Parts: sequence; C-alpha cells; structure tokens
Amino acid sequence: MEDIQDSVEMTDTQQLQLETEVRRALLEDAAVPDAREEFLHFKEAHRASVVSLSHVATVAALAAACVLAFVFLTRETPAVDEHRDDGVLVYEGNTIVGSDVSVVVGGKTMSLSASQARLRGISTDSTGLVHISPDTEVAAEDHTTLLVPQGRVASLVLSDGTRVWLSADSRLVFPHKFLSQGPREVALVGEAMFDVAHDESRPFLVNCGDLQTCVLGTTFTVRHFEGQQPRVVLVSGRVSVSSTHGESLELTPGHEASFGTDGRLCACEADIDVATSWARGEFYFDGQTLRDIMIEVGRWYNKSVVFANTKHLDDRLHFNSERSLPLAEIVRQLNAISNVQIEIKDDVLRVI
Repeated sequence: MEDIQDSVEMTDTQQLQLETEVRRALLEDAAVPDAREEFLHFKEAHRASVVSLSHVATVAALAAACVLAFVFLTRETPAVDEHRDDGVLVYEGNTIVGSDVSVVVGGKTMSLSASQARLRGISTDSTGLVHISPDTEVAAEDHTTLLVPQGRVASLVLSDGTRVWLSADSRLVFPHKFLSQGPREVALVGEAMFDVAHDESRPFLVNCGDLQTCVLGTTFTVRHFEGQQPRVVLVSGRVSVSSTHGESLELTPGHEASFGTDGRLCACEADIDVATSWARGEFYFDGQTLRDIMIEVGRWYNKSVVFANTKHLDDRLHFNSERSLPLAEIVRQLNAISNVQIEIKDDVLRVI
C-alpha cells in the first residue's frame, strides 16, 4: 500500500494511508479513518505555525471589504515527470476509483442516499446540491468528509449557508455544524470554490497545507495539485494571504499570489477565466503548456498521460472546450490545433 495524502493535508513525515482506504471504501462499505480525528490531528500539527486568527481578522477588518482567496492543496497522484520505456509520464491516473460523490460519516464511506447519511442531516435536492442540516441532532464537533472522484463535480451548502463547489478528485473536511462562537473552520484537498456566508463575528478559515486564509464573507476558488505552484487568485473584494513561514500579502482583484522560485510569496496578474473555468464546466487554457493541458485532461478523465515526444512538453496553446464531451472528442480537438498526435492506447493518453 503506497503512502497517500491525509484528508486534511500534512507534512511529508505525517503522511497517512487514508486515500487508499477511501478508494477501496468507494467500492465497498469499508471503514476509513475518522474524519474528526484527522481534522484535529491537522490542527494540532499546525498549531504552532499557522498565522493567528486575530492577526488575520485584523487585516481583513482594515481592508474594510470581504476576503476572497484561492488555496491549492497537493494530491497524491504524481504529476512530476517520470521516465519510462515508452516516454515521460507526466500524470498517473488512479486504477481504483469510485464513480459517485460520497461522504465519510461515522468512520464509514457511503453514498449520499444512504440512510445513515440522511439520519445525519445530509441530503440532496433535485439539482444534486448537497445540504447539511444544522438542526440534526449531531454533535457540533463531529466532522464529515465529502469525496468527489475524477470526472465529477459537486456542490454543497454547509450549516452556516456557505456554498462550496468541489472539482474532480477533491475532498472537503468540515464540522457538521459550526459553533455559535469562534471561527468556522474547514480543510481542503484538491480544488474548490467557496461562496462564504457573511458573519463578521465568526471568520471562515480554509486550512490548506502551509496556508491559512481568513474569510468574512465572499467568493473564492482553491487549487493546489502536485507539480503545480499553489496560488491564491482574487476575483473580487480583498484578500490577505499568509503562509506558515510568517509571510503575508494583500491582493487586488485580477491578481494572484504564489510562491516564487525563491520560495517567497509574490503577486502578479491572474487570468480569472482560466482559474474558474472548471466551475463553468469548461476546459479553458490561454497560453498554458501542453504538459499542463494534458495533466488537466488526464485528471478529469482519469487517464495516465505519457509524452513519447518530449520536445512538445512546453508548447503553448489556446484551447477551450466542454468537459461534458467524450475524451475522444477532446483528443480530436487537441490534435487539430497542436503540432502533436495524441492517441488513447491501453487506457493511457500518449503524445507522439
């Protein structure tokens, strides 16, 4: 069993084998580590290094505006280049994966329609929106994990009215209901967009690796996959981004924060359309490398990606298409606009 990422992110030495158990549980009703225990483990491990709530809230108050941020977490599937006999592997799909959105409650992974999920106030409406009822008799400290497999997106409304959209291969850990006092705190692995219900007395905290972002009430998207720089993209309002290393900066709309080559936080202009395209059900790239494009396609369709012809790894393309299309049609479109030939062979996308 290979080491995988904890459901609330951790250091390399703290990696647990949660995801392998989660994948197996998606196929059978197997037990998985308790979400609350993992969430508390995350908070304890980062207690000494996270930016203090009072400091972040002060920054937000001085900004006199809502805070919006994008934070990206590492996923377990290698995205770093790996040489093989048939070329360079830039993305490896999962061989064991569930096809439906599911939840981890009471240490068990189950479908959204399971009776135990309904008893805990977890339900879906006719549009597929997941609702978490704050009136259910469940302890406030109990945590739930929402799991989204490759090729799917999901949206839910938390107990405070905050709405969250989760992209493919993502998971969110959250309390069943937030306390009446103190911060509202969640943890994310993958990619998500938040529309936070405003509550100045209870800031909304998104924990993600070495970053903690404080939100009073606004909309923001989150992304961080292995092999790609984590970044915070501001769509509207104001945001203060802080790292566990003590750095912080404020963004204006249309800009993003990321770690530079020197490991320090820096800000630059952002492409909002690219950053939010997944939430619109689109692939949208404007000058991104073919490598990055193929990684995103591989992640969505859960296919490994191999470059047999490595000289085109850094080719830059403009590409826009619907994520609802069959993979064969996406490949056809990419072949029509690029200088490469992409084929689907043995469940692998090969660039030749």
